[in-house]
Amino acid sequence: TRNHRFPRDELDGKTVVTYMTWGAPEQRALEQRMAGEFMKKNPDIEVRIAHVPGSGYLMKLNVMLASGTAPDVMRVDFYNFPAYVKKGYFKNLEPIIQEWQPGFDLQAYLKQFAPHAVEECMHEGKLHGMNMLFGARLIYYNKTMFENKGIATPYERWKAGKWDMDAFLECCEKLSRKDDKGRPLEYGTRLTAEAFWPLLWSMGGDCLNETMDKPLLDKPETIKALAFQAMLIQKHYAPEKQMEGDPVCLFEGGRIAMNISWAGEAVRLREMPLSFQWDVAPVPEGPGGRWTTCKGNQLVIAHNSRHPVAAWRWIEYLVSEECEREMYI
Repeated sequence: TRNHRFPRDELDGKTVVTYMTWGAPEQRALEQRMAGEFMKKNPDIEVRIAHVPGSGYLMKLNVMLASGTAPDVMRVDFYNFPAYVKKGYFKNLEPIIQEWQPGFDLQAYLKQFAPHAVEECMHEGKLHGMNMLFGARLIYYNKTMFENKGIATPYERWKAGKWDMDAFLECCEKLSRKDDKGRPLEYGTRLTAEAFWPLLWSMGGDCLNETMDKPLLDKPETIKALAFQAMLIQKHYAPEKQMEGDPVCLFEGGRIAMNISWAGEAVRLREMPLSFQWDVAPVPEGPGGRWTTCKGNQLVIAHNSRHPVAAWRWIEYLVSEECEREMYI
């Protein structure tokens, strides 16, 4: 049964392209504005957007892909893309692009994107998606907290070549605050999955070797990195895991000095009415160097899409420099 939220027929002579996505209200509003601009430039296409809550997105996506009722264009997290593309759920974009623009130099077009961003979208040597919100984990910091304490910010330290683990720990210590009974009021940082891996690698640790056939949990550097993160919690420089759902422990609540998270967070933070100024900086450098993780979300066309060329035109616009600047700056 066709989902009524995803019409596939023409509307007033326009080709309807359906698009399913998720994100915070600020990001949803931004994508809606982008759709409006796209339709002004492409009056023959009507973009219909369905925003699904992130908590239920994967379940809905699974059902729609399996039942053949998926929208023309979907945003798929890279965590899930490899498994889906192997099942044939997504169209190979290359013949669609050539149908839209015969003789189009695809390789020259792809060179404007980061190589890893393109590599994530390949399956059996063919392009099956385009990367949106591709970026790395970095540090968002409460600039106001640093200024009030008279402490050099992570960005200033990085510019001076002094942004390392010792400087990170110093900031955590100076920006953590307790009340007269020893209860934490403010934290230097917030440890989540976003923070775990960059700190682990930067301190020279890892969980598996490069061939992924030998555990490295007993490696001295790994033990030291894990002990370092545990110490941040024990000294109340970071909230405990069970407190993660407490609004007080969220960066936007104004009580977290530094938060390691995805580059895409900028869209949401930029539009929020926060009580403080914020900025970004790279993760700190450690004995193992400066490391982070990066990935994106794939924009794909459903294997049963009836309007693949129009769907590609919408994807091409979403990954254009114009839209990327809106997403990140």
